[in-house]
Amino acid sequence: MKKAIMLSIPMLFAASAPAQQILTRANLNSLLTSSTSDGFETFNIPVSNAATTDVTSMDSTTVVLGQGPGLVNPGATYLSTDGKPIQWNGDQYFGINTQSILINGDNGQFEIDYSAATQAMGLDARCFSGFGYSGTMDVYNGATLVGTMNFSLPGNAGDTTFLGWQNSGGITKVVISSGAFPWSPIIDDHTYGTINTVPEPASMAAIGLGLVALIRKRRK
Repeated sequence: MKKAIMLSIPMLFAASAPAQQILTRANLNSLLTSSTSDGFETFNIPVSNAATTDVTSMDSTTVVLGQGPGLVNPGATYLSTDGKPIQWNGDQYFGINTQSILINGDNGQFEIDYSAATQAMGLDARCFSGFGYSGTMDVYNGATLVGTMNFSLPGNAGDTTFLGWQNSGGITKVVISSGAFPWSPIIDDHTYGTINTVPEPASMAAIGLGLVALIRKRRK
């Protein structure tokens, strides 16, 4: 009994989640204990069309071209870093088989801010058919950069790649960038939320002392 209890302590420490990349959406879903998702399917737009909106920042309260509020869920703000408008892409626009959004601007950046720090996030980066590109996603906790991911899309119809990150200490914003075209990376299916965490070292020490006391009591 004593050996089994003592082995459990390092196992708990090993489960602690540092700031790191999440490789797949399945991995993200397995980590999340509660989550919010935006699929960008709420905007009414004809198939194979796109609409350049009249806003540079969008949250759950925003009205876009007479539609809204409630186009996205509370918790995240999607915004341009250079004052350029958000573009909403309809299903099948340039080969993308779902609705999506981008920033129709010059510096190729798309920022997502979280109203409360999230612990894990992920989204699909997409590309128009024939317009492959490379880019990066920078992840921040306040002013501190906690991670960077590089990605590349070859430009085939339907190409997509998953970008995900976790940080139990919090994520306050992500910036997705590419200088390939006069528009930002295209994003879809953004999910974010809280993850399972383990106690801080001080709490773990208290747990360890409690286990030692339990062992002594059982020996007596």
